[in-house]
Amino acid sequence: MRIQHSLIFIIVLFFCGNIFAQSEKNFNSYFQPSNLYKKGQYEVKLFNALYTQGMFDGFSELNSRSTYFSGFGQVLIGTKRNLNYGFDVVYKSNLENDRVGASPFDALLFDEKMDYASTENGALTNSEGEVLNRTARHGLSHIGPKIKFNPIRKWEKVSLQQTAYIPIDQSVDGSWISYTQLMYDRKLSSKTALFAELGFWTTVAPNFRVLPLAKAFLSYFPNNRWTVYAMTTVPVEYGLGTKFLITPNFEVELLYTYYLPLDFILNGNRPTTYNLGFRYTNW
Repeated sequence: MRIQHSLIFIIVLFFCGNIFAQSEKNFNSYFQPSNLYKKGQYEVKLFNALYTQGMFDGFSELNSRSTYFSGFGQVLIGTKRNLNYGFDVVYKSNLENDRVGASPFDALLFDEKMDYASTENGALTNSEGEVLNRTARHGLSHIGPKIKFNPIRKWEKVSLQQTAYIPIDQSVDGSWISYTQLMYDRKLSSKTALFAELGFWTTVAPNFRVLPLAKAFLSYFPNNRWTVYAMTTVPVEYGLGTKFLITPNFEVELLYTYYLPLDFILNGNRPTTYNLGFRYTNW
């Protein structure tokens, strides 16, 4: 057994040594999200977003919590022409009307308990005395074909991406969604870059609703492997994140965001998000 453990340890050291022995010239932390992939190039990404919000439910203090996990599996492929294509696969886990002190990571337990009243220490209610039924659902919610292109060829740093999210599991999320993203990025100096996005998250059915999203990311590159960035979704969401290139082609990302308590927008909710992403490219 000790020999097996020693062999595993040696293999791990060898693997890590190979990674960190690679020349720093092979690494480039500056990722340009507005650029199109060329023919033969592709990107595979897994992005996990955990959105959790405490709610007042009519009381002066928070008394319930709802958490929504979305795991996005994403593929984007380049072509000869001014076009990239791909698709998203979305897995969701929704946990609604839990107690305010509950862990938001309970949504990652992927329960199937549906529509039962919270009875621990008495039923959870709103200010009008109505019972808030705790619900938990999870499943493959959407598949989303998408295209990405430069609407104006001479503006290489401006790209447009269109995704159509088609519902798969109606019990998790039955919405038909269109997501339009206009992207722009620019390197400000050898150590800093700006990325901006104007998006329209449109719920087409069952109820039509358009949610405009204006985002900005300011990135700093301490070296060829690390990226540190600050982001905002105007005017309410602000966050800090970091990216690290484990190999020249494989990146891990962490992001935390906080929402300002603007009740005219959030209607008494107090959200935060926890995000973990992985990206692999072949170029």
